Amino acid sequence: MADDSTAHHDPVTMLVTRHVRKGNEAQFEAWLRDYTRAAESHPGHLGLQVVRPGGQSDAYTVVSNWTSSEVLQAWLDSPEHNDWIAKVRPLLVADEERNVTTGLETWFTPPGADTIVPPPRWKMFLVTWMVVWLVVWVLDIWYAPLIQPLPVPLRALLFTVVIVGLLTFVLMPQVTKLLRKFFYPGT
Repeated sequence: MADDSTAHHDPVTMLVTRHVRKGNEAQFEAWLRDYTRAAESHPGHLGLQVVRPGGQSDAYTVVSNWTSSEVLQAWLDSPEHNDWIAKVRPLLVADEERNVTTGLETWFTPPGADTIVPPPRWKMFLVTWMVVWLVVWVLDIWYAPLIQPLPVPLRALLFTVVIVGLLTFVLMPQVTKLLRKFFYPGT
């Protein structure tokens, strides 16, 4: 049986949607710039992306990544975070909407989505398996010979770092865009 205590130490992604009151966009952008700097300086923060509103939308979506749910909760409970939220409330139509996820489902978030609703697991499995197979096959041909002289543990470390990095930052975001209709029929 798996140790439940380790489940809380997985990286998490928090998606926050804020609807900005018309005419307050410039003030909100200034707040967002300063808030981003504050969040990025908090221990355990892994990065942040902002999806700005398009068309008639008033929704700003902030996707932030954290080393664990405990670290994220520490930021959310901090006096500094509470001060930032108090400053932004007058600029908003309503309170922010939050959604926190862990695991591979964050790879499958459609661009511009207001909430993270993962596609069926069999679709995530199938696409992840196909992409991993392709990456391993290509790396085995081109990368493995370069690291062959290294000790096995170091080769395994380098091989997996390259695979996970490619999947997380390059391939899965692009594959998700490309296969959006497969993951989210009707979008």
